[in-house]
Amino acid sequence: EVKSIIIDGNGRIWATTLDNGIVVMDKNKKLLKQLQYDENKKNSLKIRKVTSLQRGPDGYIWATGNGGISRINPVTFAIDNLEGSPLAVLDSFLTTPLLFIDNENIWVGTDGQGVFHFNIASKKIRKYSTENGLVSNRLFAVNADKNGNIYMAGRGGLNILFTNGKIKTFTENEGLLINRAE
Repeated sequence: EVKSIIIDGNGRIWATTLDNGIVVMDKNKKLLKQLQYDENKKNSLKIRKVTSLQRGPDGYIWATGNGGISRINPVTFAIDNLEGSPLAVLDSFLTTPLLFIDNENIWVGTDGQGVFHFNIASKKIRKYSTENGLVSNRLFAVNADKNGNIYMAGRGGLNILFTNGKIKTFTENEGLLINRAE
């Protein structure tokens, strides 16, 4: 099952496979590289089931899934599992959507723990969950608008985190057809 496909800066196709890691193909669809989880190899993916790929502002390919986040050098295919980084706190979670709103801010949704905001410059991480206003901790999508407001969609509905810190919730009570947003 393929969950995510991206094209890197060199026109190569990267695709996730739930059970076989990440495959990278050239423009002619010839397999260039397969990156997989292997508990016996230190430099393999730490993600057991990869669900999403993103091109980061740092030029790396960022992968999320069951086991946290990894980033991959698109030229050498070297894997950085972010060990020692504040993002390592996500290693025991199923990370779902990943959003870069600029060069310094990463938003990571999870399936069960809410969403985490990481500021690269300060190296600080903040968690948003049902404990501080989200309608659900199981997220399918995280996005932003041009004003910097963050949209978090999940099993319980939709939340908007405004730049002033206030959270607005949309469920069936506020007009959604169902209490699920993607």
